[in-house]
Amino acid sequence: LQDRGLALTTLRCAAPLDTAAFDIPLQMQSASEGMRTQKINAFGDDPKVWAQASPVNHVAAGKGMPSFLFVVRNVQSTIAQQQAFKDKLDAAGVSHSTISAPTLSHDEVNTLIGAPRDTIMTPPLMAFLQRCFADRE
Repeated sequence: LQDRGLALTTLRCAAPLDTAAFDIPLQMQSASEGMRTQKINAFGDDPKVWAQASPVNHVAAGKGMPSFLFVVRNVQSTIAQQQAFKDKLDAAGVSHSTISAPTLSHDEVNTLIGAPRDTIMTPPLMAFLQRCFADRE
């Protein structure tokens, strides 16, 4: 955002749907070879870059951070990282909400959005987005 001359407050909300990349150095400690390769392809192999790219290291009160929406599936490593990030958001006074989707796969989290008769992803996502956009009008 800074590179484009935009303030953090430009973001109305953020919905990192089903991710565990909140603390990349922590994730790299227990990542499978495939996940490690994916993260290195995305972030390189420098632990300093991993720390800089980790959202958990950028949460602070008064920064104008957006509200967050999380999707929690039944993946313990993801749940732990999400909870640590949510705890930091709580400490900074940043609002967040959660969609509980323990029976969904990663693909289903994404493909169900907007699907006819979906009751898990679409309704809470739409409600979150409506709140985000209503708060800034």
